[in-house]
Amino acid sequence: MTEILNKEVNYEVIRLKEIDIMKRAKMYLDRLSEGINPLDGTRVNSDDIVNNERISRCFNYISTVLEDVINNGGTVVKNFYISRTPFSVSYQQLENFEYSDTPISLSEIVKRINNLIDSENMVELKATAISEYLVEIGILKVVELSDGKKYKAPTEFGYKIGITVENRTSLSGHSYDVNLYSKNAQQFIIDNLRGVIEKNNTKKSTSQKDDTLQD
Repeated sequence: MTEILNKEVNYEVIRLKEIDIMKRAKMYLDRLSEGINPLDGTRVNSDDIVNNERISRCFNYISTVLEDVINNGGTVVKNFYISRTPFSVSYQQLENFEYSDTPISLSEIVKRINNLIDSENMVELKATAISEYLVEIGILKVVELSDGKKYKAPTEFGYKIGITVENRTSLSGHSYDVNLYSKNAQQFIIDNLRGVIEKNNTKKSTSQKDDTLQD
């Protein structure tokens, strides 16, 4: 009996370790799809292969697969994209959004939004959907550095609504900028979430229909 229990405990430990590895792999894929080096947080060159649109779609696709496996306790789910509905959130759910008095990153905002939904049965919101929407409406702009690297920075209007830039240093010693969103900026995103949702679900639908593994 003791031997059986030990085997069950060992299996559970292994399963949890594998899920942790999947979560890290998903984080790497999400960062790569945004054109960011997941190891040091710096932007990759604009001509880097990871910035190729089809490669980025592949990263998003695999990330979604891993997301389903993680949510299913490490078990592969067949026909995952059919069983999950497009992202949506009600006004009632948004009333429970946890605003931060201290400026926070876009990834943290997205995490708090996704905490409001049933992520097991619904596709989660992506940070790229929000950042691309903010670029479209003139809150953020794409800036290209002399070395070809690109990043998104606040426009004059972006600063006015409460977006600030903080310079940070990675563990490897690289310096990079992070956009932080004040409580007012967080409110702006929540108030304009309908436009973000349309972009998020349109991008999701396109990535499912497009065979990204073929030329």
